[in-house]
Amino acid sequence: MSAPFVTPAPGPRLDALGELEQLSLAAGQPELSAEIRRVGAGLGRRELTVAVLGQFKRGKSSLLNALAGCPALPTGVLPTTAVATYVVRGPRGLRVVGADGGAIDAPLTSVARYVSEKENPGNMLGVSRVEVSVPMPEWATGVTFVDSPGVGSANDANTAAARRLLPEVDAALFVLSPDPPITADELAFLGEAKRHAAKFFFVVNKIDLLADGQREELLDYLARLLRERCGFGEVRLYRTSARNAARLAGEELPSDGSDLRELAHDLREFLGARRDDALGQVTRARTVRFALRLRAQIELAERAARLSQEERRRRLGAVEARAAELRREHRAFRALLEQDVDALIAELPERIDGSWRPMGPPIVEALNERLDSLDAWTAGGLSAAFDREFREAVRPAVSRMRLTVASQAATDLQKLTRRLGERLQGWSDQLRSVVRDEFGVDLPPLPVEAEPLGASRSSDRIDPLSEGSLVAQTIMILPAGALRRRLRGRLAETVEAELDAQGGRLRSDLAGSLTQAWHQTRDRLDRQLSRDLALVEEALRGGRTAESALLAGSEPWQERMQGVLVRTGEIARAAGAEAGP
Repeated sequence: MSAPFVTPAPGPRLDALGELEQLSLAAGQPELSAEIRRVGAGLGRRELTVAVLGQFKRGKSSLLNALAGCPALPTGVLPTTAVATYVVRGPRGLRVVGADGGAIDAPLTSVARYVSEKENPGNMLGVSRVEVSVPMPEWATGVTFVDSPGVGSANDANTAAARRLLPEVDAALFVLSPDPPITADELAFLGEAKRHAAKFFFVVNKIDLLADGQREELLDYLARLLRERCGFGEVRLYRTSARNAARLAGEELPSDGSDLRELAHDLREFLGARRDDALGQVTRARTVRFALRLRAQIELAERAARLSQEERRRRLGAVEARAAELRREHRAFRALLEQDVDALIAELPERIDGSWRPMGPPIVEALNERLDSLDAWTAGGLSAAFDREFREAVRPAVSRMRLTVASQAATDLQKLTRRLGERLQGWSDQLRSVVRDEFGVDLPPLPVEAEPLGASRSSDRIDPLSEGSLVAQTIMILPAGALRRRLRGRLAETVEAELDAQGGRLRSDLAGSLTQAWHQTRDRLDRQLSRDLALVEEALRGGRTAESALLAGSEPWQERMQGVLVRTGEIARAAGAEAGP
């Protein structure tokens, strides 16, 4: 990647984050401290993440293509983006990161294979993130643009993936369009995004579909809705037609009546010349969010510590009893889902058989037509020519079979893991509820990531006929004419045998990868439940991590926690005041 656009200079606002990091450690919250340190390090390097958010089919990918100045991301009639795509400034390239952390480099032209709903439905390839590097303008150095999956589509996984992005979003390009202007799903998602992003650019795309009078009516309606329903105050709406923009960030923007030039200018200002102001806004927003989380944990710890030993034991016992219940419920529900996963794997042979059998007759018919046109003087030449035709005819069918069955299996696995995720979120909410009832403290909710880690891609390999097929066993002793008749006579048998063999290979691949995906996802969800329980139990025991058991009830600990609580409140108020209304 290129050198940073500006020189790092942490400044006083980052000092507040650094202090929160230390206060989190003092309060016995090492996980929160590590998260604050990670965010602060990125801001110290003057890096920003700008996400393109909104409902599916609003033109998000087209807008980001215009920003990048090249068709780096796939677009289409159907929802296209299934995996979040990170676009940065640099030499053209593509890097694909798997759920296991492994990464491969690939041609930029193959990006659709990994991120599109058509070629990677339900993220069956198990892609964690896709990183696209393109030569954007210098002001984009240190900025990561994210093309997010659209919310509100038929695939709930896309909405879940978009929501998981929000905690890392510093600024957002929120894309709307006339069809329809805004939905309930978008309003709910926008409310979530507002809790994370420090800056919003509202883009009304596809404005070229409306007449002049309709445009103004739409813009007035959206501005009023964003003010009244979302509390954004005065809103600037940028009219765009991303599909007509050859380059958003260049000089040769079309004069089509849109606001693309203004949007490009304001983005350049915010991310380039005004980078310090942008970093300040983001730092203030992050400081408030972290301070409120830490404050809730400290309040819980301090309230528990101020109770009498008997009363603290009673209330802690109530929370622990509910936590033990939740763990039992989780184990029982997970065992039921294990049976569903086993049933899903057991259904694979029937699904695969039903997938490949309709493909056989059309392949046989096509090969019969091609057989007469193959010119060869010898049996060996005819065999080689027919082998090429055979593989070209069968391989697409194998790919379709793999895509169909793997997509169905991935969708079913998503449903199962989503059910477990929903239960976990409910259990987390119940745990927070009992803490509120017993101690009067509202702990901030922590998200549950319930998407499966994906299934591996099965092989499309087609073995040459000369490597052991029934036909090939006699080709060397037959004249070409006789071999042609023999090929034709055994064609249906050969095609069926090949598709059956490929189905067996697919069955083995999918059974292994589905089992692995389920186990990895299940273990991750188990860790999330343990995380939620551990945070509550740790706070209730005085928030100590490496301290003596006696320290929780001692006066020095209470004085120190009170000091941390007061300072945390001061930091939150100062950052909030700087952020303005």
